[in-house]
Amino acid sequence: MAPRLQGMGHLPFQRNTDYFNEVCKQLDCDPATMMTKEEVYEALQYIPLPTILEVHKSRATHRIVVGGNRAGKSEGAAWEIVPYLFWRTRGWVVSANYELAEIIVDKVMTILIERAGMRRVKRPDNLRPFEFCYSSRDHRLTLWTEARLEAKSSENPDSMHGASLDYAVIDEASLFPYALYDTRLVPRLVDSGGWMLSLGTFEFLQGEWFENYYDIGQAPNDWSITSWRHPTRDNYHHYVSTGGETPQYLAIIFRTNWRKIVNMNPGVDWPLQPNEDIFIFNIDLIWLEKEKKRLEELSPGVFSARYEAQKSPNRYLVFPSWSVKTYVDKKRASFDKLLPVYLAVDPGGTYAVAAIQLKRFDDLDSFENKLSKGQHICIIDTIYLQTTVTTKEVFDECSKREWWANVARDIDYWDNFQGTIDVNAKEQQKTWRTLGRESTTLGRLYLRGKKVGIQDGIKTFQHYFDTHTFWSHPNNKFLHLELARHHYPEAPIKRQDTEDPRRTDNPKDSWNHLLKAIWYFMVGKFGCYGKSKRSGVVTRKELRKMARERKAVLKVREGMYAV
Repeated sequence: MAPRLQGMGHLPFQRNTDYFNEVCKQLDCDPATMMTKEEVYEALQYIPLPTILEVHKSRATHRIVVGGNRAGKSEGAAWEIVPYLFWRTRGWVVSANYELAEIIVDKVMTILIERAGMRRVKRPDNLRPFEFCYSSRDHRLTLWTEARLEAKSSENPDSMHGASLDYAVIDEASLFPYALYDTRLVPRLVDSGGWMLSLGTFEFLQGEWFENYYDIGQAPNDWSITSWRHPTRDNYHHYVSTGGETPQYLAIIFRTNWRKIVNMNPGVDWPLQPNEDIFIFNIDLIWLEKEKKRLEELSPGVFSARYEAQKSPNRYLVFPSWSVKTYVDKKRASFDKLLPVYLAVDPGGTYAVAAIQLKRFDDLDSFENKLSKGQHICIIDTIYLQTTVTTKEVFDECSKREWWANVARDIDYWDNFQGTIDVNAKEQQKTWRTLGRESTTLGRLYLRGKKVGIQDGIKTFQHYFDTHTFWSHPNNKFLHLELARHHYPEAPIKRQDTEDPRRTDNPKDSWNHLLKAIWYFMVGKFGCYGKSKRSGVVTRKELRKMARERKAVLKVREGMYAV
């Protein structure tokens, strides 16, 4: 009987690492006999693709792989499972239906027979070493180690109750509903501290969580989510020769046709000289180029999603340049105790609050943004309450955050400006002021109401993107969702190829609560991009200034006449 993982979650990939030593100590294993994932792969003569190798090495709880068709995602997932079958583990392969889930299970069984030399038997009773059984009725693979791997379908969610799992793999995750992901799969891993591996393409997005998790995983975050992009063209191996290799020899190693290797590497003389670069593709590149030409003429954007693992461009997005990888930075958008905090509030159906700090970074050239005069807007935190709440409840939630004390203006050289709120939210503005006055931490809190046109707000927000003076903390997931989803109304099908979405007056009034709050602040603090700060209305402050200047001129004149 094989031992259990006892809550370790991940097997170590390499020997002689801190994690390897920790696992050996936790499981009371002899380091000399403890096999790593890398050693299992070498013993079974498996050579991972470059991107899939990074997936194998990762110990993230939630791993997301967005790949193209025929990119080798399922093969990589099968190999991720194999080392765990030599332990007494329990795992699931889950998909939209049993047929899809069993694709990976079939690949696992092929590896066990062809690479590991195991034998498939008909009954799971009294399995001998290197024997396994697969029940088509129960969709269950059982090994002599007492490891179990089961195929599960989202069409049968009632079968996903009660089990404690060491791991779960979701194939075609873009077809898998988030409700089942969060209620049926994640709780199964609590006991073991296990992991989840989700694979899919951007072509089918019935489960939008897959795209959202991919975006989150592109930057450091607090949820142990890591993501990779694996296009079809990356389904290749890069081999550096030692000298003397023939195409027949490489064909045996990489399990392919030797003539394909010769055709993929024109101009190479065989046998190889030392340190020659050889590329072995598992796909037909000529066919792929023809498919690209065909799809780009008939259905623009489909090839990008289907084979390049890229989101299909949405012509109707308000902020098409938004990118988690570019604008999300934990270091730049972390709370700085030495700087004041500003509040940006939109108390609509969803009560949205953004906590903002203004920073300067010596390593970045930010003087293109003349509005902010070189200052970067850093969204250090957000509060996003979608249920009906009162301003008092939101105020109390804000007061629990570590940055709350910096909303006060106790330091002399901090400006008096404390933030902005929707100009139409008069009652909420008064409530914030009253609660701030009663607060022992703040003493005062005044949020200015600022009227900002929607297009003015969008242009100003985009200016901060264009000048790279906007940063957001990885935890601001609802802000990132709004930036990725806020869009103009889509044209009817018959006009989608001709209608320019930018000619539409305003975007759809949804997924914009934090966005509005932030552009109220941008315009209220620094002004509107593309407009002069000078308006046709003379303010009371300007009238006083004009009166002082007039008095000064008259005084000078009186002195001149006296002489």
